[in-house]
This record gives sequence, C-alpha cells and structure tokens, in this order.
Amino acid sequence: MSGSEIVCKSAFDALENFVWHRVIRWWIRLHRWKWKDVRRHLIGPNGRWKRSTVDGVELFNIAAVPVTRYRYRGSKISNPYSRAHHA
Repeated sequence: MSGSEIVCKSAFDALENFVWHRVIRWWIRLHRWKWKDVRRHLIGPNGRWKRSTVDGVELFNIAAVPVTRYRYRGSKISNPYSRAHHA
C-alpha cells in the first residue's frame, strides 16, 4: 500500500465510525433508548456487533471500499490540442 492509500483508508474508517455513531445517537433519541438497549439490539448471539439494519436495509460500510491507485498514463491520454490538423 502506498501512502495515499493508507490516508484514504484511514479517512474512510473515520467516516464510517462517525456515521455509525451518528445513527446510533439518532436511534437513542428516536426510541428513547439507553446504551444497554443499543447493545441488546445490535449485539448478536455470538457476542459480536451486528451491522445496523432497518427493514432489511443495511448501513453501507464505506471502510470496505477497495482503494486502488491508478497508474500514470502520461502521453497515452488523448489531448485534442496535440493533434497536427485541428481546426
């Protein structure tokens, strides 16, 4: 991984964390839950946190997006101004 990929991944992780906490805070206000209620609803029987879902729609995990760096293409990119016979 290059430096820019690491920075991008950490930004995605931070954004995922921020969105998850915002949704949980919204649910706490909406349902008048305590933290104990959040844990009861979002921790599975195996003791691990479940992804938050509502009516079968799951919160998108932006941290799971693969980050790839594009190769430098230089002169392979077409440029309309480099053609000899342009109008």
